[in-house]
Amino acid sequence: MVGVPAWVQLLIEKVIAHYNVKHIHEIWPNLQIYVHGGVSFEPYKKDLNRY
Repeated sequence: MVGVPAWVQLLIEKVIAHYNVKHIHEIWPNLQIYVHGGVSFEPYKKDLNRY
């Protein structure tokens, strides 16, 4: 997965809500890597790790 942290966080939240699951790996079990650039990841790290 590649993208700006704010957009990726929004996407993951919407996917989780749409499918009514608790964790993104219930939808994408093979998701292993996230690549970002352009902004600091620190403000998003805690929330994205939760998903």
